[in-house]
Amino acid sequence: MSRFDNGENFITWEGSLPRVAIHDMVIQARDNELVLGTHGRSIYISKLDKIQKYPKVKDKDLSMLPLTDMNYNEDLGHKSSAYAEPQSMKMSIDYFTKDTSEHTFSILNKKGKVLQTFTEKPSFGFNTATYDLSVMADKAKLFSPVLKKAKDDNIICCRVPIRCRSKTPMA
Repeated sequence: MSRFDNGENFITWEGSLPRVAIHDMVIQARDNELVLGTHGRSIYISKLDKIQKYPKVKDKDLSMLPLTDMNYNEDLGHKSSAYAEPQSMKMSIDYFTKDTSEHTFSILNKKGKVLQTFTEKPSFGFNTATYDLSVMADKAKLFSPVLKKAKDDNIICCRVPIRCRSKTPMA
């Protein structure tokens, strides 16, 4: 259970934390993380960044949290061995919502053209959508000057720095 009003109301902490007895709770100030120790001697670690934004977003129906900048990785599209999957990047999109119906995300370029869409079914509260940085096939031509096939011909990888930012609405 999480609380934000001195214990008057509680919110169930759902997701990867099972319903078990928590005997130890410590905030690691340096990394801004909450560390939980369970009766079964398991440890769960949660970043506090999202939780600390709750007072700003709790009254909004939907609020996107700031995106983390991403930089180009020279290994994108390459395999680390013959049997491994090609290196890929994923972007986490954190948001708060009161609406638990299906949400559609649209990834736009600077000119407002839709590069990719995907849907997620969130739960009430903080959620994380994962975007695999793919672009719809019919939109790939927008990037043709900066695309190059990977050495193993497996996937197309971008040869310029990748920067992802959110426009609106930030918490």
